[in-house]
Order: sequence, then structure tokens, then C-alpha cells
Amino acid sequence: MRRCWPASAWGCCSRGTTCCRSSASPPCCSCSGAGYTEAYFNVLKSYLPPVDLHAWWGLLRQVPEAALSNALYSNFLFLPLLVLLVLLASRWLPREWRVLRPAEVSLLIAAVLLFLFNNLAPPYQGWPLRGAWISRLYQPTVAALFPIVAYFFARADLLPRVLRLGAWAALGLTVALQAWTAFAPVLGAPRLTGFLFHSFYQHAPERYYAENLRRYGARPVGFCKVPPSAQPNIQDSATH
Repeated sequence: MRRCWPASAWGCCSRGTTCCRSSASPPCCSCSGAGYTEAYFNVLKSYLPPVDLHAWWGLLRQVPEAALSNALYSNFLFLPLLVLLVLLASRWLPREWRVLRPAEVSLLIAAVLLFLFNNLAPPYQGWPLRGAWISRLYQPTVAALFPIVAYFFARADLLPRVLRLGAWAALGLTVALQAWTAFAPVLGAPRLTGFLFHSFYQHAPERYYAENLRRYGARPVGFCKVPPSAQPNIQDSATH
């Protein structure tokens, strides 16, 4: 069973429209396609002629922005930044202590190829898999990011003292920021978390995160607080 977002949430021109702005924007309704299988098939077919070269060039110009956004927000910003620092600092490790192993490299290459397949495609109809709006497609790269960090800190004692202390400080800051992202909404400060979730997957306007917290409360997934306006009237129910 699928669940549709109201067309008005995206400012669509009409209900059921697949994409009102451009093929790089999120669709107006999450039920506009038959799922990711059909979406990827549409991407594949777009490489076949005929191709609108003018529209294609306009989409290709958005690729650098999409690449940066997907790389940073597919795993909520702080972990990717830590991995970048780890890769830079690993140059001071002995050559035999590599932090990039074949398994991690293979997964990252697969993610890059998927990104290029999605974002270099000519224009096509249907659910768009290109652009900065759907960074979540590349979240599985976390399976490579965690081992890279683990390999590095397992050998951090081999680093110069200043660099070693800086690396541990960066790790502590990353953990603190991730913890704040997870728990700040419960404490009444959802702004950063809402921004990161919106950057991860722009399926609704960013303001909805904070608005839904105010409306439904901060509860575990599946346990929503029913707003007073939606609660059944016991007196009316008893008369029917």
C-alpha cells in the first residue's frame, strides 16, 4: 500500500503531475511511479535516442552541486566530513597501514557509478533519481565509511602527537554532533536535525519536520500523538 503526499505540498500545477519544475526536482506525488524499478528503467531508456540536447545540458550543469550534496548529506554531513579528515591525516601513517581497503574502495566506486548513471542521464519522464534532493540513495556508503574511520583510529598511535590529538578531537566532536542531531528534537531544538533530514531526502518542505514535532510530539516511530482535533468525540460516538 502506497501513501501519497498532497500535491499542494510541492506547489504542483495539478494533482498527479509527475514533475512540475524540472526533471531534477522531486515529483509532486510519491505515487506517481511504480517504484524504483520503473524509475531506474526510465533512466536507462533515457540514454537511447532521441535526446533533447538543450535540456540535457541544463541538467548536466547541476551535476557538481548534486555530487557535493549527495556526498555530504547521504550520511548526515558529520561522518563524511570526518572521513575526509581521516583520509587527509592518513598520509602521515606508514605506507603499509592503508585505511582504504579493496572492499571499501569497491563499494565507493559502485556508489560513484550509480551517481553518474543517475545524474548524467538525458531528460526523462517519471520519478527523478537525479539531483541534490535524494541524497539518501547513497546512504549505503556508510558501510565503507565506518571501516575507514576504524582502520585509521586503530593506528592513530603512529601519528605525530599534534595530529593524533587533533584526530581524536575531531572524532569526539563528530560523535557529539551526531548525538545532538539524534536527541536535540526531543529537547525542543529540531532546527539542525530538520535541516539534515531535509538535505538527506527532500520529500517535503523543511518546515514540516518542526511542525510535525509540535503537532504529534517526539515519540518513537509508530506511536503518534493524536491532535485534539482528530480525537473522536465519545458522546457523538455513543449516539450512533
